Amino acid sequence: NDHRGPEPRGAEPRDRGFIPEQMYKHFQEACGNLVPVERVVYDALSELEKKFDKTILDALFSRVNLKAYPDLLQICRNFQN
Repeated sequence: NDHRGPEPRGAEPRDRGFIPEQMYKHFQEACGNLVPVERVVYDALSELEKKFDKTILDALFSRVNLKAYPDLLQICRNFQN
């Protein structure tokens, strides 16, 4: 199965070193275990907040991610307010 398009949620922050591989796997397992995506994203953002850097938000709320995952748009707007 050839996957073209944005990486799965969390892959870009992992690939940029914002979250460790173990945490990325934990979040992927949570999504696979039907934990609501909002909860997984909240947990991920809470962890990223500990070492806040504007580049984290830029990566998370990139145009590609916002287009692929429209639910992120409201979260992005909340950060802007």
